[in-house]
Amino acid sequence: MPNVHTLRDIENRGVVEGPLSKHTSSGNRLGSIRESELEKALRGNIKTASDIANDYKDLQDIYLERFVIGLLLV
Repeated sequence: MPNVHTLRDIENRGVVEGPLSKHTSSGNRLGSIRESELEKALRGNIKTASDIANDYKDLQDIYLERFVIGLLLV
């Protein structure tokens, strides 16, 4: 498949002039196992960041509840 390039092809396109270097754009898909590994890692990081944001919101809610209860008791 002429539109599928390896990461090595993309990294070396500026160093080695060849037939692929003239037609390779930065938007082409790698079509490799490495691409799916990178996608999994990215999804994992997004999920982790989302979990952290949710935990932070939960902690804020707990703090506000305790703060309001503390004000009512005073």
